[in-house]
Amino acid sequence: MIKSMVMPSYIHHSENTLAI
Repeated sequence: MIKSMVMPSYIHHSENTLAI
C-alpha cells in the first residue's frame, strides 16, 4: 500500500533531480 504511494513519489523526485 505505502510502496504504491512511495514508488510514484520517488520516480517523480528522480525525474526532478535529473531535470536539474
